[in-house]
Amino acid sequence: MAHLNLLPWRAELKKERETRFVFITLIALGITGAIFFGVYTYIEGLIYWQKERNAYLQTEIKKADKKIAEIKELDAQREQLFARMDVIQKLQGNRHQVVHMFDEIVNTSPGDLFYESLIQNGDKLTLSGVAKSNALVSEVMNNIEASPWFKRPNLKIIRKRDSRFYKTGESNRKVSEFEFTVKQDSPKKATAEDEEEI
Repeated sequence: MAHLNLLPWRAELKKERETRFVFITLIALGITGAIFFGVYTYIEGLIYWQKERNAYLQTEIKKADKKIAEIKELDAQREQLFARMDVIQKLQGNRHQVVHMFDEIVNTSPGDLFYESLIQNGDKLTLSGVAKSNALVSEVMNNIEASPWFKRPNLKIIRKRDSRFYKTGESNRKVSEFEFTVKQDSPKKATAEDEEEI
């Protein structure tokens, strides 16, 4: 028994343990690598999915922005149409007033009074011309004030000037140059306002 050599057995056991350690280490490294690869792949999948979702949302946002722009354009067109319709309705409603306005201007004007210009701005009229005398200007103002188609006449200018219409001998006769403003009215509108006040 004294002659037995146990060295090869111990060396083989040590070698087997080292081989097992290396094998277990390699397996652990492989499992760790697989776990890291799985986690990396999962995270990359989430990132890819999020990018796809973001791209889809961006596409939908662009579509929504386009639709919003179309809706705004349609709203602007609708407002323009309403404005046009409003103008047309006002013109239709006031169409007869133009005839009455010119008729009343003629009816309220005494002889020897001439209008040189008529400017309309909304329901405000500016009339200017010449008359033989200041009394005629006063008369036309009174006639206009009494008319149901006009209200609030306001004399702006009255002055004497040489006439190109009336000439007596060598010298020109002086005439009254005038300008006044007046508001257009309608008898129906005036009646309705009076009823509201009562």
